[in-house]
Amino acid sequence: KTLKSLDVKNILALRGDMPENQKIYNDFKYASELVEYLKKESSLSIAVAGYPEGHKECESIEKDIQYLKQKVDNGADVIFTQLFFNNSHFISFVEKCEKQNITVPIIPGILPVTNYKTLEKMSTLCKVEVPAKMAQVLEKHKDDKDYIKQYGIEYASLQCKELLETGVKGLHFYTLNKAYATSEILKNILYTRTN
Repeated sequence: KTLKSLDVKNILALRGDMPENQKIYNDFKYASELVEYLKKESSLSIAVAGYPEGHKECESIEKDIQYLKQKVDNGADVIFTQLFFNNSHFISFVEKCEKQNITVPIIPGILPVTNYKTLEKMSTLCKVEVPAKMAQVLEKHKDDKDYIKQYGIEYASLQCKELLETGVKGLHFYTLNKAYATSEILKNILYTRTN
């Protein structure tokens, strides 16, 4: 009721990371339970997370997709994916979702690399593969911040162009409060699509 009074229309339903040394509230153990509750109690449009390379706490991508299917069956309207750097992981993920009759839009998550340390942290935290060529280039230039930023923009621009060619319904950017890179990527995409 509070969300409705605030005119909230959309929500991203996540379980979130478990807090350390804090009280854990067990109202909703899984995101699917939160989705089910929100669908029954509101008219919100509900987005959920999907993991093209599997969730770091799940034993397999197949099991992870079963959990995703439950979130969709409970009322999720759209899926935003975890970041990835290899588009083949996303394409394979979408195909596996389609085989499980997951028909809601699946929006790819893009992380523009602007900093070497951030890449290391995020790839470990999110359990995502950094393609060998990308890792090699970034390792070679890890102390050159301008090079890393430009490479990250070019890499993500190409990644987005390829994804848009597959017919994705949108793109979700993990900006990490660095909007400049995302705005440059969008300029690159628009330039390519209009020329």
